[in-house]
Amino acid sequence: ASGTYSTDDRTNLNAEVIQLRKQMDSILTNTKFNGVAVFDYASTATAGAAVTIQTGAGSTAGVDTVDLAKAFVDKDNITAATEPLDVSTAALSSTTLANVDLALKDINTARATLGAGQNRLQSVVNNLTTNVTNLTDARSRIEDADFSAESTALAKASILSQASTAMLAQANQSQQGVLKLLQ
Repeated sequence: ASGTYSTDDRTNLNAEVIQLRKQMDSILTNTKFNGVAVFDYASTATAGAAVTIQTGAGSTAGVDTVDLAKAFVDKDNITAATEPLDVSTAALSSTTLANVDLALKDINTARATLGAGQNRLQSVVNNLTTNVTNLTDARSRIEDADFSAESTALAKASILSQASTAMLAQANQSQQGVLKLLQ
């Protein structure tokens, strides 16, 4: 919007603005998550206004896509205005800057909404991870043998087995000794 650019500079800048706007439109049109158009206000408004995500056994969380999509659809008003994104003159540049500032405000609001939803889902993930860890630990305690108790029981059984074998051997020798005396 300053007077430091020549007409040729403004023409070049305007060409870049037009291309960037086309790229923004492409992103808004083609961004999908699991086949759902994230920024398509028309389809999300008629499809129930939220994407439902399963967050556990019998529990779900909805992420409202209408507010997010509507914020981006409002950006279309910039191009639909009588003076769309155009920096070919200082006056049009001022209008474009004002429109972009409004768009950025809406985008920041949409990002905050999306971030809050993301934090909510991250909290669910953390909770489920803790539950899985606790259940795995409990299952391990129930199913796994106590190694020290089992080692002690094995040593006891081994000692008893060796002692009984030694006693049988000694008993057999004493019987043979008695038989030798009788001969």
